[in-house]
Amino acid sequence: MSGRPHSRTRDPPAWFAEQRPLHQFGDAFRLYGLPSPRAAQVLGILGANGCGKSTVLSIFSGSLQPNLGASAPPKDWVRAAPVRTGIRSLLASQPRVASKPQYVEEVAAKYAGRHVGSVLEQEDTRAAGAVVVEQLELAHLWERTVDTLSGGELQRFSIALVCVQTADLYIVDEPSSFLDVRQRHKNIEWLYPGDRYVLVVEHDLAVLDYLADMVVLVVGAPNQYGMVSLPYRTGVGINMFLRGAVPRVTSAGELPFRETVLDFGARAPPQVGPCWHYPAAVITRPGAFRLQVAAGAFNAGEIVVLLGENGTGKTTFMKLLCGEVDPDGGKGVFERRRVAYKAQDPADLRARHAGTVQEALASAAAGELPPAEELELVATLLERPVSSLSGGELQRLAIVLALSVDAEVVLMDEPSAYLDAEQRIATCQAIRRCISRTGRTALVVEHDFMMANYLADRVVVFSGEPGRSCALSAPLPVEEGMNSFLAHVGVTFRCDHDSGRPRVNKPQSAKDRAQTRAGTYYVLNAVGED
Repeated sequence: MSGRPHSRTRDPPAWFAEQRPLHQFGDAFRLYGLPSPRAAQVLGILGANGCGKSTVLSIFSGSLQPNLGASAPPKDWVRAAPVRTGIRSLLASQPRVASKPQYVEEVAAKYAGRHVGSVLEQEDTRAAGAVVVEQLELAHLWERTVDTLSGGELQRFSIALVCVQTADLYIVDEPSSFLDVRQRHKNIEWLYPGDRYVLVVEHDLAVLDYLADMVVLVVGAPNQYGMVSLPYRTGVGINMFLRGAVPRVTSAGELPFRETVLDFGARAPPQVGPCWHYPAAVITRPGAFRLQVAAGAFNAGEIVVLLGENGTGKTTFMKLLCGEVDPDGGKGVFERRRVAYKAQDPADLRARHAGTVQEALASAAAGELPPAEELELVATLLERPVSSLSGGELQRLAIVLALSVDAEVVLMDEPSAYLDAEQRIATCQAIRRCISRTGRTALVVEHDFMMANYLADRVVVFSGEPGRSCALSAPLPVEEGMNSFLAHVGVTFRCDHDSGRPRVNKPQSAKDRAQTRAGTYYVLNAVGED
């Protein structure tokens, strides 16, 4: 993936002054338009945070009545709203709504103290509980209380809650968070409720491509205004997003919303330096988890992506490399290097840094701020207290801190978590530029397959029985490693002929069957079907 500037500059959007907003929050934010869902289709919603996706979902769920730019909502806002007839009919019917929130912690708080099984039995109005529990692998959690579930378990439980309810409209906000690649592509199959309407917000572009039949883009200036595009076929809409421009609604031509065009074209191999060799080892953890480490080596100047299901030891291996855990043979087995470590959950940054974002960055880099290309990730946050940052803002700070530290090796555990699709793209570019410029080694755990595909110079594959006994390979060439991993997951990828991005094949499609038979689960150098 690379960035190319548009041949045109971003001109002011004429529709911003000409059209009546659907909703306005004082003088702070205006939303223009609503998506047009269709029965028996999944409509994906894609866009940067702060451009109105949550406002759209609140309107469809009935928790927000649009004011059409006035101080208060009109008495019959549905009739007066500047929306299409089909949307007006759906909203006027006061549809029954089943909704999965973006933050699954809300679900944990709502059902705290209650058992998973009792909640699902109570909410199962579709008589679908048994099938959903099996497919979402919840049976072993039946007697657990909801507030004791891990992030991934809570996400699957939240998806199940939506799937078992009878509704006219299903709203699913970020279903892939906390899930690994296998779970992402298995769980989403159960969001299709027959002939009903489905809205899905998803920042993992590979998952969105797999799940949605159509997609709308929500674009604009974060926290200032947002515009909902017309619906497009999913592949077309995602490529528009990567291109950074959408067709104008009221006139010919395109409306750019990003200064660069992003593509997944071929890139030059990394300029690698001396190797860091490490021996074979075994790590035994409390709870009888055992990880077998194959001997290998990491090159300076390369990015190695760690691929595996949840519970297969990726975080344990990272903690081994940074000295937080020891192999069974003791401390002397592994040569230690200067390591910068971005943990899976960046919440502890609030306690570690009492000052502003700028002060935290200066302290990490001996009084100097990072180069502009990394600093851009947090440019709007510099004067903010670290304690005031949201999850996504903390994640961006944690990434820049790890890239700023004087270290030989940079370890990043799920850098895409909490980030929207725009921020994920920017993060990919910042990581790759930093590693190329500094000649460091980077190891990245990543479940967003498009990010993993862009970042990886080589791949380490984790396999085995999650939570019990697992093993990891030596670093492998990308194609070999991706094929090995995807063969276990049971998902095939092809190449999009317009953007070069990886696209997941629909299960049992002609391309999926052909690649499975050939054992080529990862094909990124051939034109694929759209």
